[in-house]
Amino acid sequence: MKNKTITFSSLLVMLVILTVATFMERFNGTAFAASHIYGSWWFIAIWFIIAVSALVYIIRQKMHKRPIVFLLHVSFLVILLGAFLTFTTSKQGTIRLRMGKPSNTFVNKKTNTQQPLPFDITLTEFQVICYEGTQAPSDYVSQISIRKDQEESTGQISMNKIYSKDGYRFYQSGYDHDQQGSILMVKTDRFGLPVTYGGYALLLIGMIGFFFSKNTGFRQLLKHPALKKGAMVLLMFLTCHGAMAEERVLSKETARKFGEIQMLYHDRITPIQTFAKEFTLKLYGKPTYNSLTSEQILSSWILYPEDWMRKPMIKIKNKQIRKMLGISGKYATFADFFTDSVQYKLADPIRRIHAGEELESMKDIIAADEKVQLIIMLRMGIPLTIFPQMENGELIWYSPADDLPANMPQNEQLLIMGYFDLLHDYARENDMAGLQTMLEKLKVFQYKKAGNMLPSTGKIKAERLYNNLNIAKPIAFANILLGFFALIYFFRRKREEHETPTSSSKIITLILNILLIIAWIGILTLIGLRGYVSGHIPLGGGYETMQFLAVCIMLLAFLFQRKFFLFLPFGFIFSGLVLLVSGMGASNPQITQLQPVLVSPLLSAHVSLVMMAYTLFGFITLNSISALFHVILSGKNKSLSGVNQRLTHLSVISRILLYPAIFLMAAGIFVGAVWAEVSWGIYWSWDPKEVWALITLIVYAIALHVGSLPTMRKPLTFHIYTLFAFLSVLMTYFGVNYILGGQHSYGATFARSSVFWVVLSILVVFIVLPLSARIRHGKKK
Repeated sequence: MKNKTITFSSLLVMLVILTVATFMERFNGTAFAASHIYGSWWFIAIWFIIAVSALVYIIRQKMHKRPIVFLLHVSFLVILLGAFLTFTTSKQGTIRLRMGKPSNTFVNKKTNTQQPLPFDITLTEFQVICYEGTQAPSDYVSQISIRKDQEESTGQISMNKIYSKDGYRFYQSGYDHDQQGSILMVKTDRFGLPVTYGGYALLLIGMIGFFFSKNTGFRQLLKHPALKKGAMVLLMFLTCHGAMAEERVLSKETARKFGEIQMLYHDRITPIQTFAKEFTLKLYGKPTYNSLTSEQILSSWILYPEDWMRKPMIKIKNKQIRKMLGISGKYATFADFFTDSVQYKLADPIRRIHAGEELESMKDIIAADEKVQLIIMLRMGIPLTIFPQMENGELIWYSPADDLPANMPQNEQLLIMGYFDLLHDYARENDMAGLQTMLEKLKVFQYKKAGNMLPSTGKIKAERLYNNLNIAKPIAFANILLGFFALIYFFRRKREEHETPTSSSKIITLILNILLIIAWIGILTLIGLRGYVSGHIPLGGGYETMQFLAVCIMLLAFLFQRKFFLFLPFGFIFSGLVLLVSGMGASNPQITQLQPVLVSPLLSAHVSLVMMAYTLFGFITLNSISALFHVILSGKNKSLSGVNQRLTHLSVISRILLYPAIFLMAAGIFVGAVWAEVSWGIYWSWDPKEVWALITLIVYAIALHVGSLPTMRKPLTFHIYTLFAFLSVLMTYFGVNYILGGQHSYGATFARSSVFWVVLSILVVFIVLPLSARIRHGKKK
């Protein structure tokens, strides 16, 4: 009993320390947290106490008689041992190589002193490899030679590709601007790394074996009486702008041909249609305007600017800015930004912002100014990089506004500089046949200059289809509405029919399943198209991971609905909310090339595992909300004991889901650690995202130890605990990005951070306070 108390008490202390540490790092810096917390003797001592007390407890509980459970617990102790060996015995630093100059020392990261290498290393060649047809780097490659005792060998180092020699591991870290030098990270970790990886292997074996073992809590829960027919939970808390003026615009067919032209946009070769959609979204907030396609809008701004400068399509959310512009509605024209004497109305606030002043509505002023500048740049032709040229083996894209190289043939220079003037002439004369001919000639020119470097026809069609499929938001709203309908319908049917299905209920359930499958296919199609167009698995940002999360939610809802009827409505609601949140910051973020360090299958596996874990944690949370609402609204004339059967049923479902959720989370964390070691040479850096993922894992793992923590056997306690445990998931996914920052904050939007605080408020106001009042009422009775 004493060892158990020490183990869980020290674990709770560690949770508090880790939570506080992430906030201290936010305000005092990474160096402070590394030296005063994560690298301190007392921090290591607490982990030592946890490990030793846990080991003693494992032995006293005779856990070795249950080999799989024993293996799972021991694997974490081995991982801790490996981390300790890495901390105490490893060396890490950097080495800067210049072409042809050998070096045999590196700078130690901890001591900032020169450390010797047992061999000479020389950079023989360095390359920045770009995505085909662009200047966006896809990899950095260093060719090296190693000389030791008159023996010479060669090797290659690149992002996500390590070179090892005599216990030293070299990682590509950076390069000199003249590309004549390379910066490598050097690490030697002879003891810690193999022990840690051994712990990961033991954990993987244990997790796989767990589901095949017959003597586990998971197998016992599957046989729990609460899951038998007739024990279904019954929840009673639910019962029952003006007409468009005349303006010139290209036909849809001509505009479509214009949109098929290729351009360099965000370091990627795309159809102009992609830029047109981003342009329209930036200005108007929607991909279409008054039934006109984004291709029609962009081409009209280029060819008929005098008509479109007085079209109210620049969205202004801020009332203060509307007052500055002298408009009353939500949309401004380009002309509204200028006085009659052609003075820019936002010139003064923009000047003051650039001078360092903190103005009210500063972000909105900057956003409005960006829209104006985008139109101005479009009029100058700056974004229209549609003219490819091969120079020194590299494909360079030019716009009409660029300075063209002197050695470019004169006829090509004239084409680039005068192309849009010719388009203007054909458009003003309403000669659509001539205009389409010019577009076709540009296509021929592009294929002649860029050839195989242009995307395939299949990719072009896929991207155009993706741009036209604006279905994520409609699916989000439809799923939420269908979810609440399904929730109300199922509750009323269960109450009125007493578990007896009718032909009409079967038809409605079938229709709901068909709609769920259609929604699932729709989002999966978007993910597939996005992945095919980008050339990598689309899991590199918040928008993409949340779409994948929605797919996981709908899939699990479909698979588990027969066993747990609440999964179908929960699947609709949860996936709809996730899709809605994913689109808050941007309706559809541009497809971009991955950073070289992110081009790894380990990243895709890491994100996929963690997202599936979050999905299961989300279902567990919805189960808890259902249970607690049932307690709150069960009626003043009923005691809490009257709903124990229903609470037990929901808790059994949650416990069944909790096992795979924790295993997926653990696997995701440790696959991420392997990826980090391969990419950066360090498998754990105490980054805030890593720390909060660890906190989430520990918090949920505590709920599984019902044998050691009898209070977790109580269904109500379990539901309250898992409800609040989900806050750690929200903090990991949202809170870190906006509150704490760190290496994992890849440009997410502020809108999603508000979800964290909204959910917290909902939990407190609508669940915690009523529940506490209900419990007090039960005690009085």
